[in-house]
Amino acid sequence: WRGRIGYITTETGERGTVEIMKLLPDGVAFNVSTLPKNVANFDEKTLEGAITQLVHRGVDCIIFACTPRVVNEEYGTEDDLIRRLGNVSGKIVTTTTRAATEALRSLSIKKVLLTTSFDEADTMNIKKYLEKCGFSVPFAKYLENCDVLKKALGVAYGMPEADYEHNNWITLLPEDFFFHQGKRAFFAHPEVDGIYAPCVQWVTNEMLVLLEKEIGKPVVASAVTSVWWAMKALHINERISGHGMLLETL
Repeated sequence: WRGRIGYITTETGERGTVEIMKLLPDGVAFNVSTLPKNVANFDEKTLEGAITQLVHRGVDCIIFACTPRVVNEEYGTEDDLIRRLGNVSGKIVTTTTRAATEALRSLSIKKVLLTTSFDEADTMNIKKYLEKCGFSVPFAKYLENCDVLKKALGVAYGMPEADYEHNNWITLLPEDFFFHQGKRAFFAHPEVDGIYAPCVQWVTNEMLVLLEKEIGKPVVASAVTSVWWAMKALHINERISGHGMLLETL
């Protein structure tokens, strides 16, 4: 009754949607529309279909979780994407990457430590994207031996080999993996203003809060930025306590 959030993600986005729902205050609905597993490769008709589903559910704003698509395209196309989806839906629309950069600026983070669950190539694309957005990224920590790790996890958990190339294997990483990777990277580069950890699949809210306590700096991740952006879009002025520095600013 206070507002409805629409969220477009892939079929493999279960952890992320659960983490977002944990953060929402009473009276805020969360509606999900899914795309094929590879978010970087689908046609516009499929995307517009997902938008239409959310509009029919009466959402007030829409978030598109599409980091791989945004960072692998020419800089500036994100503006066109947001504008196009806004025209199709008639709603306020953003991407998880746009919400993240707005959150970084709101926290006065200029020097960013990037830590990801992606391989080196994808991580460097995100680094370039942040730099084009005006941020300094002195260090970017990617997932080493990514191909070996995802295959080992897939075999251990009985995941079909065809799924190795999609982000669903990331949910098999231990919850504290993000915490330890981020903490080690930070204390090797303590001059940064904060941490950015994209991909809603691998950061749990509990680990984010713990990492912020350990390093004394804000951590910007996809779930908290999605909720932060949506609360502002819905004009809900309610501080969400206990879930990190960004949500404390609402």
